[in-house]
Amino acid sequence: MAGGKSVKLHNKSDKPDNIILKEHEIVSKCEEIQEQLPDFLKGFFRYLKGDVLSKTRFAYLGDIHFFCRYLIEETDLTEATDPADIKKAEFNKIKASDINEFLDHCREYRVKQNGQDVLYQNGSRTLARKKSSLSVLCCRFCKTKRNHRHYHRCISERFLRISRLPRYLYQVIKYNPLPCHELSV
Repeated sequence: MAGGKSVKLHNKSDKPDNIILKEHEIVSKCEEIQEQLPDFLKGFFRYLKGDVLSKTRFAYLGDIHFFCRYLIEETDLTEATDPADIKKAEFNKIKASDINEFLDHCREYRVKQNGQDVLYQNGSRTLARKKSSLSVLCCRFCKTKRNHRHYHRCISERFLRISRLPRYLYQVIKYNPLPCHELSV
């Protein structure tokens, strides 16, 4: 592993050694990102660790860290200067419109690097993953608090789970989105 501690492998599983080392590297990166995020999300981190593949976990944590940076740099929803300093009360104020604005921001944004503006554009797959990351975060965060009003506030019509709907309703929802409480299927 480049730049990190060397790891001695004692593999008793049926996975090849290179796969075990790669997974260890990804888990280490996940732990680094988790240290940079607020402490009140620890339950969510445990959920990700137990129920999601390590690469997906790494991508979700990266998306959530990026969302926290967005909250700090682009909005007035938090007074924090570092993602780890975001308070739970500030996080509870996030609305579906804030998440949707973030997703719009992710389509194309600029970052200053070495005195130069670098333009980033995300495709539909990346935006879908970011949406999924935040959707899972809101679902887990609200389920642990049993606060269903907050759950519906976080999950907008863009976050509707439409997997249980008949095929003909996909187009209806796509072109005529309804608030969560108005959909009765």
